[in-house]
Amino acid sequence: MQHAIAVGSIPPEMRQVWNRRENEGVTVGLLERGQVQGGEQGVDQLLQTQMLRDTIDYNGAPGIAVLLTGDGSGFADGVGFHADLERMHGKGWHIEVLSWRHSCNRRMREWAEGVGRFIALDDYYESITFLEDPLPGRPVADPRYAVPIDLEREPRVARGESPSATVPNQ
Repeated sequence: MQHAIAVGSIPPEMRQVWNRRENEGVTVGLLERGQVQGGEQGVDQLLQTQMLRDTIDYNGAPGIAVLLTGDGSGFADGVGFHADLERMHGKGWHIEVLSWRHSCNRRMREWAEGVGRFIALDDYYESITFLEDPLPGRPVADPRYAVPIDLEREPRVARGESPSATVPNQ
């Protein structure tokens, strides 16, 4: 991985997650959490802006754009994650969308499956989820222990090959 970006909001209880990402070399962009419904739109736009910058900055050597989202809204108007992924794909980028099956925009999932890859997070539930401490008076769930992610079972698109030609992870 040459470049990784994570964006989100600043709830103080999540600061350790953002710090860990930064310590791993991920560029983190944070915005204050909005108080009105739809207040996370600024977070989406911050990530979309970076996607388009990377499309231009790496125009001569596009790689694989991996996006963790299920939001395909705005496509009909030419905005949003799906529209920007299509722009990147048009400039030679390979596309991978990671999302939960039930919450991913159907049109974006089908498009990603057709031109690149859709990776269902459901298949990695035990490796990527964590439980927060319960609220006072709520029952405590049974503990779950970290399970390593086995990416060897996921084929990768080799640079310069069509998305339908895949090779195992290196």
